[in-house]
Amino acid sequence: MTRSTKNPSADGSMAKSIPNVRVSGWFSLRTRVVLLVVLAVLPSLFLIWRTAVLARQNERDFLRRDAMGLARLSALEEEQLIGQTRELLRALAESQEIRHRDWEACRRLMARIQAQHNRYRDLGVITADGLLVCSANAPDLPRPVKDRELVDQALARGDLALGQLRWGRKAGAYKVSMALPIPVDGGEKAAVIYATLNVSWLQQREWQTFARLPAGSTLWKLDRDGRVIACWPENEGAIGKELPFPEVLRALHRNANGVVETRGSGGWRGVFAFAPVRTTFNGGEMYVVLGIPREVLFADIDRALWRDLRLLSLLALAAFGVAWVGSDYFLLRRIRALTNASRRLAEGDLTARTGISYGPGELSQLAKAFDTMAEALEERESALRVSEERYRRLFNEALTGNFVSRPDGKLLACNEAYARILGFSSVEEALNTDLVSIYLKPEDRAEMLARLRAERRLEFHEMELRRRDGQTVRVLEHIIGTFDEAGELVQLHGYMIDISELRRVEEQLRQAQKMEAIGRLAGAVAHDFNNILQALLSQVHLVEGAANDPQRVRELARDIAEQAQRGAALTRQLLIFSRQQPTQWELLDLNEVVQTAMRILRRLVRENIATDVELAAEPLVVKADRGQLEQVLMNLVVNACDAMPTGGRLAIRTGGDPGDWVWLEVEDSGTGIPEDIRDRIFEPFFTTKPREKGTGLGLSVVHGIVTGHGGRIEVTSEVGRGSVFRVLLPRQREEVSGPRASTRGEPAQLPQGQGERVLLVEDEEGARTALQQILLALGYEVVAVASGEEALQLPPEAPFHLLLTDLLLPGIDGPTMARELRQRWPNLEVLMMSGYAEDEAVRRGISAGEIRFLQKPFDMPTLARELRLALEGRGQSH
Repeated sequence: MTRSTKNPSADGSMAKSIPNVRVSGWFSLRTRVVLLVVLAVLPSLFLIWRTAVLARQNERDFLRRDAMGLARLSALEEEQLIGQTRELLRALAESQEIRHRDWEACRRLMARIQAQHNRYRDLGVITADGLLVCSANAPDLPRPVKDRELVDQALARGDLALGQLRWGRKAGAYKVSMALPIPVDGGEKAAVIYATLNVSWLQQREWQTFARLPAGSTLWKLDRDGRVIACWPENEGAIGKELPFPEVLRALHRNANGVVETRGSGGWRGVFAFAPVRTTFNGGEMYVVLGIPREVLFADIDRALWRDLRLLSLLALAAFGVAWVGSDYFLLRRIRALTNASRRLAEGDLTARTGISYGPGELSQLAKAFDTMAEALEERESALRVSEERYRRLFNEALTGNFVSRPDGKLLACNEAYARILGFSSVEEALNTDLVSIYLKPEDRAEMLARLRAERRLEFHEMELRRRDGQTVRVLEHIIGTFDEAGELVQLHGYMIDISELRRVEEQLRQAQKMEAIGRLAGAVAHDFNNILQALLSQVHLVEGAANDPQRVRELARDIAEQAQRGAALTRQLLIFSRQQPTQWELLDLNEVVQTAMRILRRLVRENIATDVELAAEPLVVKADRGQLEQVLMNLVVNACDAMPTGGRLAIRTGGDPGDWVWLEVEDSGTGIPEDIRDRIFEPFFTTKPREKGTGLGLSVVHGIVTGHGGRIEVTSEVGRGSVFRVLLPRQREEVSGPRASTRGEPAQLPQGQGERVLLVEDEEGARTALQQILLALGYEVVAVASGEEALQLPPEAPFHLLLTDLLLPGIDGPTMARELRQRWPNLEVLMMSGYAEDEAVRRGISAGEIRFLQKPFDMPTLARELRLALEGRGQSH
């Protein structure tokens, strides 16, 4: 019952101890702290990456804006150039050379102007009929021109007309022409003055503004087919060819402006922005493409990114180092102390403490809480050990038999008192014994378990058990069931007291109570018995005087027999009341029991008490012991008489309800029972009478008999007006067998023998001789002996059919002799007879119907009937 502080597993208080587990790898706290640092660094890393992405996007947006700005600038330059060219052409048209149609002078003027303005590839005049009459560059004039569209357009508009952007095969470059009508006087032919612009020069002039672009940047002007019009830096080999970046061309055709990152055919990888050039000059058929090498465009961003990453890496490494070292110093050491203390505590060492100094931190507070818990556990463990020791001493040293068992009969624990009550030599021997074996019948234990499952606990449960030596012991048990969550019985805790001696003392006290009543009967019984003896003696004298009158002799003989029956009935009543008659269960009419018992009980009623007996008209059949029912009636009548010391009225009634109960009621007009003691009147030894007038067992005996018959008692009482005791018993639906044969029957009508051999054993010579004559008269072959020893000396060769023996014999008794004779003759029937049975085992055998019994005195018809029933193997003993 004790538990060790250092090693609780020794007594099973702990199923297993916690193993010494070393945590490492991903599950260690240090690794998790480092992971937390990593998680803390990740947002910064994401922020750096996101910043770089946004910066790259901004660079792309700037690049797109640069391309669009370049396109707008190019358009502006072109518009300015157109305006300047219009003014130049208008001034030239007003010159003397052209007005006087001096085409040679005009040529010289045009050459001089071209030399001054290298933006122009050619200057000249074309007549309305398509003759080139003046040109700064063309020889062999005049000559017709192939394309008159520009001339016709200028003449039709009357103002400056712009030509289409065209590829000059001879020049290997793009060109564009403008024409302005020349004012004419009189009959002069109409003509136009034109100027052909050098597009490459124009682009070089425009892009000088972007000379500060990052190194490796390129500028391209494309026509609507994607051919290069101009590029910067200059690359004459690229002019007139497709842009060497197909992905850019595809994007340009999908969308007029945008940004794309790609790699060209030469392996050059860059970011390209493109936009259309929208002026009246080109009609929206040219595009500007600005390309910057990727590494150049994002150089600053990449440098900032790598700088931030290096800085973040240094900070992360520093944080990792601090976390790695600091976690060991600030966390792991304390956690290891907590873990070790927890492991020691789990293994039963309640002295385990963390050893951590207390502070405001969480781990310090946790250590403080742990140490407080350990101290509380140590205090509780100490108190538990004291309690367990106290319980162990109470359990082992108690006078009650304490036990713990399973429903299957396995005894788990018990004390010495338990082993002593059931006759075991030690507790160990008791623990090795199946509980089922201590019950007289297996169904007794099954019934007890069924009640326990239904009621959860049994209090004052009385049972008869079998000791180790085979003897029986009467115990009073208190059993408590333990049930699991499903409601199944899993364990029984019980306490038992040996009440065998108590029951014997109670029986003696009951007997004393009966003897008390019998003492009150003694005077009346002696008076009646003397009257019977007087009648017998008188009738014997009359028989002697009527020897010559056979009829008179027979009548006197019948009278003598009746007087003998009266004496037998009186003796039987005394035996019943003194509890010397065995219990015999039989079907009885409650009316007949009351009527018979009142013949003698009336002598208990004083003359100042009026007695009234009211019996039910119909039979009230019960299964009971006649003597016990008569004792119930006698105790109630005595109790009623004691309640009326100055006289009164006593009423005895019987009846039944339409259901399953019949009742016996005893009513008195006595003092009544106070309400405060009404619940105690059936307690053993409880009495309100003076000690010299009662034992307090009368009503207790009544209660025990009635409950033993499956009935109950109802009590109503009013102080000063009397009490009513009603005994209710289960009704039986069977009929009571008819009355026994009258003593007045003729011998010829009695059951006769068939010559069976009967062994008669009777120590009283007169009784032996009379019984031998009766048996011979009934047709049996009889051998009569005076003792059991004589019977055992008879030769075995001639077997007997039936043994008729007295229960009590000098020397060997009747039951012992019967057992030995049955070993010799197994088919021998036994019929025992006696004035009373004082052996308890014999009385139990008679009550259970295991022993056939004849109560002395008996008449010849009763003997004849019992002999036939015994030989035929039927009937019950009497």
